[in-house]
Amino acid sequence: MTNDNSGGGSTNGMLYFLVGALCVAVAVGGFFMFNGGTGSSVAQAPAAATTTPAPAVTKNVTIEKTTIETPKVIERR
Repeated sequence: MTNDNSGGGSTNGMLYFLVGALCVAVAVGGFFMFNGGTGSSVAQAPAAATTTPAPAVTKNVTIEKTTIETPKVIERR
């Protein structure tokens, strides 16, 4: 009888290694993403506004051209 899974142990070992490496990478990334598990945060809430700023004044401006230019005609001879 022959073994149909010749070399299968090596393939399974590589698969386990890759899945394990991926799990370690996700765990390390999550550890650093959530600030190393220290529980302290550098983010702070914004300070309360003491005065209300005045609304910005906007103006609608229309630019009109006062002189009319006639189209230039180029004649070919």
